[in-house]
Amino acid sequence: MPRAHGRLVWLDLEMTGLDVDRHVIVEIAALVTDDELEPVDDGIDLIVHATAEQLADIALSSAGTAESFGIPPRVAMLSYSTGTSGSGTDVTKVAEATAIVRRRRPELPVEGPIQYDAAIDPVVAAAKLPGSAVAGQATVFVFPDLNTGNNTYKAVQRSAGAVAVGPVMQGLRRPVNDLSRGATVNDIINTVAITAIQAQA
Repeated sequence: MPRAHGRLVWLDLEMTGLDVDRHVIVEIAALVTDDELEPVDDGIDLIVHATAEQLADIALSSAGTAESFGIPPRVAMLSYSTGTSGSGTDVTKVAEATAIVRRRRPELPVEGPIQYDAAIDPVVAAAKLPGSAVAGQATVFVFPDLNTGNNTYKAVQRSAGAVAVGPVMQGLRRPVNDLSRGATVNDIINTVAITAIQAQA
């Protein structure tokens, strides 16, 4: 994380404290296309290589944020493998994180490991993971690391002409959000609106 941003997050933590139910502070972004709020994308903006426990915390925080915006959370724990189609330490970590989420919040629809196409496309989902309550209709995407999350969110933003809303900080006791030095007037307005919604949740 950039030093200036790191100092700001540290100040936020000192002012408000960590949420008692969370162990990590992360930021997410939502993308708006054609005046519709698209599924919440988790960029894991503050953790470069999350552990399974941290990924689970991120998923639970992101589900709560989705709910505060009126989006029914269906959480996709993203990986380069869907179900048992692949193997490796990264796949195992995502599977472990998914199991933790299920233990901590059994009623929350969560699937992982799952690839993005299977998470968002019903046709692909039917072929790769039939019968899943999340596949093909995910609304919250938890990326496995900073590199994947940050680049994917920026690629979608630029390629689809989407408006990025956020970043929205999660894991603090009270809503606190920041803006980059290049923020536009619309960025400022959106961030103020989001912070107000968080305060009412």
